[in-house]
Amino acid sequence: MLMAGAFPLPYAYYSVLRLLACAVFIFATYLAAQRQHRWLPWAYGLCALVFNPLAKLHLPKELWMLLDIAAGLLLLGSAGVIRRRASPPTE
Repeated sequence: MLMAGAFPLPYAYYSVLRLLACAVFIFATYLAAQRQHRWLPWAYGLCALVFNPLAKLHLPKELWMLLDIAAGLLLLGSAGVIRRRASPPTE
C-alpha cells in the first residue's frame, strides 16, 4: 500500500493508508523493541508519527511520494531482520 501511495489516488486511499501504516509501524516498533534491536524501534516510531492519522502532517505531494516509498522500503528491508532476530533467552 505504501508503494502504491506514490501514485495519484483518491483521498480516501490516503486516509486508510495513514491508519494502516501507523498501526503497522506501532506494532513493528513493539516487535523491534522486544527483540532488542538498536535503531529499528526509533525508525518505526518516527514512521508511526509521520503517518499518524490523528495529528496529520501537511506536506507537499512530492515529499509524501518519497516518504511512502522510503517507508515501504524500510518495512521490506527490515522484515527479515525482525523475523530472524531471536528473543533473548529466558531463564
